[in-house]
Amino acid sequence: MTGTGNGNGVGVSNGVGTHGGGMLAAYGRIGWAQVAGIVGDAQCAWADYTGFHIGPLPAQAPPYTHLWAWTGSWLLRARVDGQEAIVGLLQPDADGPADTDGDAHPDAAPPVAGRHPARQPVRFVRYTAQTWPGAEKRVGPLHPDLTGRQVELFQISGERPVTFVRLVQSLVETRSIEGQIP
Repeated sequence: MTGTGNGNGVGVSNGVGTHGGGMLAAYGRIGWAQVAGIVGDAQCAWADYTGFHIGPLPAQAPPYTHLWAWTGSWLLRARVDGQEAIVGLLQPDADGPADTDGDAHPDAAPPVAGRHPARQPVRFVRYTAQTWPGAEKRVGPLHPDLTGRQVELFQISGERPVTFVRLVQSLVETRSIEGQIP
């Protein structure tokens, strides 16, 4: 996802965010099967050689650099490296943003391979933004269901800044229009 505002596929609509806090769970580098264990049936967004996708977690790690997953309770960011990923999971405080897609998952940071992720409290700024417009062709022609969608960005600043992304409303699996070269 890229837009006028940042490198996450979205453009910040007004540049004004709301401040909040939550817990950041750091899984570190884990295998794709472990990523699947954390993500479960959550909605995901990623790009691969056939375009940009929103839907269930792909069976194999995508060849591009990032995957985002989310529920109403948490947001996950995976920095993909081969069949592994460096994974962080943000759980906004209960008094923060509401469950926007109605699929709350009570366990915000499940253990993987018998170990629990390191956790730390964090502050974030939450922005409302939109996905790419229909004319954007960076990852191939976009399916109309992927364009102009409202998203939330949760930006954690500091020594190692990171952004978590989630759609405001769930989608059925949707992908770029395949087989067409812009």
